[in-house]
Amino acid sequence: MVFVSKRAMLDCLAHISRDNARTPMQWENNAGAGFTQGTPWISVGANWRAVNAERELSNPDSVYYFYQKALRLRKGNPVILHGDFRLLWPEDEALFAYTRIYGNKGYLILCNYSDQELRIPDPGLNIGPLLIGNYSGQASSHILRAYEGAVYTITF
Repeated sequence: MVFVSKRAMLDCLAHISRDNARTPMQWENNAGAGFTQGTPWISVGANWRAVNAERELSNPDSVYYFYQKALRLRKGNPVILHGDFRLLWPEDEALFAYTRIYGNKGYLILCNYSDQELRIPDPGLNIGPLLIGNYSGQASSHILRAYEGAVYTITF
């Protein structure tokens, strides 16, 4: 039988606890993160100064605005709604890549799930302009930056 100290057990449980996903919503850049002026029973996340709704809304390149663009692209778009789905490079655990093609229109969707830059194999497509991405600045359909997501048009 193995005996573990109470402190070691609590440290282990802290790593697998779901409480980390249950921290109060971080609305603002202040001590209570805009969630409360009191003391919440689960502490506000340690990153409340950098990660909060107020900061997201003030940054046009934020995750919030990226999702707004993605939802606008999806809404009523027959390519996204009805297009044929083809998964590209399913064996690559860091890269989620697929095409949606409907009629003579199509999109190439690329998502890098790693913290490393990825070189994208040639999909054999005529890749057109970037529609949306979560990075500002120059985008490349051949290289994805860490955690980059991008949607390109496919030209026929």
